[in-house]
Amino acid sequence: RLRDQCIWGVGNIAADCYTCKEAVRRTSVLDTMAKLMKQGAFPTLESIKCPIWCALNILRGANVFLSPVTARLLLSVLSKTMRRYEGSNMHVSDVLLTLSLIADDRNFSQNPLAWPGQIDAMIGEPDLVKLTMEAIAASVAAVFSPGLRLLGNIITGTDEQTERVIMRDGFVKLIGSCLACPNRQSRREAAWILSNIAAGPPDHVDLILKEGEVIGQLMHRLRNNDDRLQKEVCYVFANVLQSLNLHPRPALLTEFLGYGVLAIVEFATRNGSDVRLVNKIREVLSALLVTHPEFWCAVEKASAGHTPLLVAPKRRTVAPADYVIYDEDAMEI
Repeated sequence: RLRDQCIWGVGNIAADCYTCKEAVRRTSVLDTMAKLMKQGAFPTLESIKCPIWCALNILRGANVFLSPVTARLLLSVLSKTMRRYEGSNMHVSDVLLTLSLIADDRNFSQNPLAWPGQIDAMIGEPDLVKLTMEAIAASVAAVFSPGLRLLGNIITGTDEQTERVIMRDGFVKLIGSCLACPNRQSRREAAWILSNIAAGPPDHVDLILKEGEVIGQLMHRLRNNDDRLQKEVCYVFANVLQSLNLHPRPALLTEFLGYGVLAIVEFATRNGSDVRLVNKIREVLSALLVTHPEFWCAVEKASAGHTPLLVAPKRRTVAPADYVIYDEDAMEI
């Protein structure tokens, strides 16, 4: 009882303020709790909730100095407790959120070379990805966001690591289905995962292109009044367009444009405050129109009524390469 009260107290200290959290992080409490959990010191669901809650408070906020040994130990004991108590949704939610922080590269900022090995360990942990996907598929609101965050952090590893997760049967369809879930943060997490997949090699991008329903859901969310979600959707579409331009597949490009994805042009012209996104769309469209000038009219139509992102020169004879980035101060029309 005294031990549990001490853990509860440490968890409260870690949650109090940044200085308090850092003071706790400088101790070996995470390693000690992980060892106790491994030894079976918390035999019931009620007893193990406290150390998991404490670990969660310590890890929140990123920039924890996680040693590989402590990270692997936490991964092992948390995965086992999730399997043991998978029927308790709130418990699974806390475990998934804690695991997502263990997979967060920001918690390895002081030892970045250890992070790829940690992602390998996450992927190799028996049934972890499978159980996470099953928890999300069960449509339990409490596990949507932490489960998606865990999968999202895992697939930000190398292309090879990403492939070991996203090539699983039904992965992209499952993530796409989360775009329709009622929780706003979960929808954003799902779009973020898809944007990372779309930024990968062609075989990763194809996983999205094969799922018409997922593209349809993304289009639906692009029209919703959630600026952050809309931006993530724009990144998905911009990344796919960039891939189809760098690795030409004209039929797939035409089919993809048929979904109306050039609506990202209208979004970018209306929401010019995100300079990084606007520049990304400009860059992608500039390159696309060099090789596919036939889509100029579609781009022009998408930005109708707004300041255009791109303009074509007044005299265009042959030169599709003459498409220029629009600069309101420099251009005279």
